[in-house]
Amino acid sequence: MEPAPAGQRGRGSSGAVLHPRSVPLRTLPEARPGHDGKAPKLGVLQLSGTSSSARQSAGWLRHRLDRDWKLPFTLLTPADVAAGRLKGVEVLVTPNGPAASAYTALGDAGRAALQQWTRDGGRYIGWQGGTQLAARLGLTTATLAEPTSDIPGTLLRVKVDGASPLSKGVGATAWNFTSYDPVMKASSGVVVSYPQADSPDWFVSGFERGASELGGTAAVVDQPLGKGRSVLFAAEPNFRAFSDGTAKLLHNAILGPDPAKAAAPQAAATAKAAQEAAQLPSYESPIRVSVKAADAAKAESLLRAADATWTRRGAGGVVHYVIDNPRGLPADHHPFAGRLPSLIRKAGITPVAVVLP
Repeated sequence: MEPAPAGQRGRGSSGAVLHPRSVPLRTLPEARPGHDGKAPKLGVLQLSGTSSSARQSAGWLRHRLDRDWKLPFTLLTPADVAAGRLKGVEVLVTPNGPAASAYTALGDAGRAALQQWTRDGGRYIGWQGGTQLAARLGLTTATLAEPTSDIPGTLLRVKVDGASPLSKGVGATAWNFTSYDPVMKASSGVVVSYPQADSPDWFVSGFERGASELGGTAAVVDQPLGKGRSVLFAAEPNFRAFSDGTAKLLHNAILGPDPAKAAAPQAAATAKAAQEAAQLPSYESPIRVSVKAADAAKAESLLRAADATWTRRGAGGVVHYVIDNPRGLPADHHPFAGRLPSLIRKAGITPVAVVLP
């Protein structure tokens, strides 16, 4: 066959017959993950049966446990915990969901049971709402605050402490998927952290405004409590079951050994963490709109016309609106979410960020 003209090279097929060489590999024995070959008795606490964020996060986790890690688990509800079904569970994983309503659903019996289970040697692992619940229950000294930045779904580089058992097979850094997650700070037990924003290690892949507020804060904390332990992620470590770097941290949190040495948290710091977590708003699949301060009046007029209920925060010349979506409706079922971008455009607003459920 004649070679293609220079201007057409790289297009289509040359028509050449290829003879690739392949060598069969021997079948490898199937490895079963676990503690010394035996998986711990694992529970997954789904914070709500109706919350879209809880069902989504728990679904991603169940896919990872079922398909990738082949780890059996028992699905639990707050009512199950209150009824004593934590008995025999060694590791409890609590994915995202509404912390405030789960705290209420646990009741006095469930809250006491979860606290005692951890102190007696249980390993509590949580993220986002699961982390907020842990803080409300006093299972950590880490404190949580609402973000003032706009990070609607962005990868940020984080540093991993090589001395932690969570770091096995991960490396010195990982990419953390961040999306309007609580800002977490702790004076002890920080095993994964965001680099300082002015350091060479700071790196962001994706859209962000004000992400520097995360510089130097905790992405993952690992702290003892009595004979037990809490491992808490600020963000979703298993986003859509494809964020493999931080999922490896989660895998190690479930199956890895306890840290060699760790100081017990101070009671006063734990009480402070619980108090601050209780003050955090508990949103269910909210709509978020951020505009420049000069456009705030137009934005609020638009939101009032749409019959929206919102909270407002301001930082760095930007006003952030978090619009309540208590039923967790997706944009195509919400009464105005799907029209919101066009309404903003018609109002003459150039937004900083718009995030739909």
